[in-house]
Amino acid sequence: MIKKKHVKNHTTRETALSLLARVEHGGAFADRVLAAPQVSNMEERDRLFIRELLLGVLRWKLRLDRIIETFYNKNLNSLDPEICNILRLGLFQLMFMGSVPDWAAVNESVTLAHDHRGERAAGLVNAILRRFSREGEPPFPDEPSERLSFETSHPLWLW
Repeated sequence: MIKKKHVKNHTTRETALSLLARVEHGGAFADRVLAAPQVSNMEERDRLFIRELLLGVLRWKLRLDRIIETFYNKNLNSLDPEICNILRLGLFQLMFMGSVPDWAAVNESVTLAHDHRGERAAGLVNAILRRFSREGEPPFPDEPSERLSFETSHPLWLW
């Protein structure tokens, strides 16, 4: 009997995660990875979704990272980079993509974490995203420059 090899279903979020890793850790440019055949051969709706996820996470990264660090209760550098990107994608959907139901953003992020790093990582992603869903964004700092930095997701030196 011949066993069939399981072929993993690559979702739009899976593609967004791999593209984000290429930009974050591989030094690729977002516009170039979005033009790659991996994306350009997809249906327009999927391409637009991936584009919004990738560019949105990159645009709001500083703010997303602050939220992750607050709910993770540890230094962000101690978090697996792939899990960090999964959390960024999930938070971005929860915060900025009203067309994505909260349950879908959480469920898909947990599934990604489970597929890539196992049950413990999935539990962590689930806990952080559900806590954010319940509690919302942590308060911004009182100091005006820091507040603007986090509200707009721009580096502090810019303010």
